[in-house]
Amino acid sequence: LLSLTSNDVYGITSYEWIRGDLLQPDLRASYSVAHEIAQQFVDENGQKDSLFDNPGVLVIEEEQLLLPYLEDPHLYDLSSFRAKIVPNDEPWGFDQELVSQHKHAQHKLRVVTYCYGDKYVDDYLMNGSGIFIERHDFIQAITPMNETCGGFVILGREVKENDLLELISVPIPFGYTLIVDVQAIHGDSTLTGMYQMAMTGNHRAMRTADSVFLKNKFTTRNVGISTTQNQHCRRNSEDLLLTSTRKTLAELHFDDNTLKTKIIDGLSTLK
Repeated sequence: LLSLTSNDVYGITSYEWIRGDLLQPDLRASYSVAHEIAQQFVDENGQKDSLFDNPGVLVIEEEQLLLPYLEDPHLYDLSSFRAKIVPNDEPWGFDQELVSQHKHAQHKLRVVTYCYGDKYVDDYLMNGSGIFIERHDFIQAITPMNETCGGFVILGREVKENDLLELISVPIPFGYTLIVDVQAIHGDSTLTGMYQMAMTGNHRAMRTADSVFLKNKFTTRNVGISTTQNQHCRRNSEDLLLTSTRKTLAELHFDDNTLKTKIIDGLSTLK
């Protein structure tokens, strides 16, 4: 496999990763959502449009990130990002050493599909809480389901000795799968099209997720992301929107959280 060079990564020299459980109420309020439509998904602090509870923020000085776009990523060694891209027609596996260190978060993988509309980032995320990256104790696999899939996954790694956060944009070629190992820094909201996701369905394991929204240090607003090869981010052929004629989006979110709580309480009773 090829090695990454300094030209393949974007280095952020000044950043603060603030976990959600360490985010003070006044600081959380300063990153709230003002957009009228996006508020249907959030509470008064603008933080409830995340799949995971209690998200944090990644505070950086940049207002816009231009990430290097990695051509033919399956030819590169991504192990320093705790990730790899593997062909679907060959056997593959997760890093068993990492898995054994985080057995508490490993459960049977559940396969679901995600459809990312080509307007998702611009029309929703950038008007809402913003683009996010995260790391978690459970493993994950991401597979494009057809040739029209596009966009990219953000991968990150911290270089502690240099106080540096390095990011890279990685497309997933059709016929391949991106393996996200334990505690890999990644963000998949910049994909477009239909993808298969394999990850835990256990809500306790999902709560190990440390998700952060990208925010500018000086304006507190959302940080935008583009790549050096935007023409590779194909438009999705479909626009899908989850709606209900009987309930608001906020009510749907409340119902979802209520169901999660019942599931967790039920599991506790069984023990």
